Amino acid sequence: TPATTQADYIMAVVNSEPITSGDVREEMSRIALQLSQQGRPLPETKVFASEVLENLINRKAQLQHALDVGVRIEESAINQAEQNIALQNQFDVAELHRRVVRDGVSVKQFRATLSDQITLQRLREREVDARVRVSDQEVEQYQSEQQSVVDLTKLQLNLAHILVAVPESATDVQVQALRVRAQRS
Repeated sequence: TPATTQADYIMAVVNSEPITSGDVREEMSRIALQLSQQGRPLPETKVFASEVLENLINRKAQLQHALDVGVRIEESAINQAEQNIALQNQFDVAELHRRVVRDGVSVKQFRATLSDQITLQRLREREVDARVRVSDQEVEQYQSEQQSVVDLTKLQLNLAHILVAVPESATDVQVQALRVRAQRS
C-alpha cells in the first residue's frame, strides 16, 4: 500500500512566523513517543493536537521575545548541555547522538531543541530577576517573624546520632565520662 502523504498547511502565525500542520504532527509524534516510553496513555487526538499547537505558539512567541531582548546561546552552552545529559545517563556524547537518532530525531534537531530550551531558561531567569526585588528590610522582617513564630522553649529535637569526640589518648575514666555526657544529651 502506498504511504499517504498529508498536505502541509499553516495552522497559526506567530509574529509573521508560521506553525504548520507538519510542525504539529512532528511535535505530537515526539510527545507520543515520550508518553509511550513512560507507559502513559495518549490523550484524545483533537485535544492532543490542540494542546500541542498551543504549546508551539507559546514557545515560538517566547523564543521570538528572547531574540528581541538579546538572549543568545553560544555553541559551547549547547555542547555543555549535551555533555551533562550524557553524563546523567552514564554514557558519552557519541552514544547520546546514536540514541537520539535511534529515537527518530536528527542530531541537528536535537541540538536545536537544546538551544531552544536553554534560550527559554535564560529568558525566564532574566524576566524573573528583573521583577523580583527583596529589600534588606523585608529579609529582616521575615527573619523576625519566623523567630517569633518558633518558641524555642517548646522546640523538640529528635537526634539520631551525636558525635562525641574522644581523644586517642583518653583514659577509661575519660571515655566513660564522655559516654555518660552523650547519653544525657
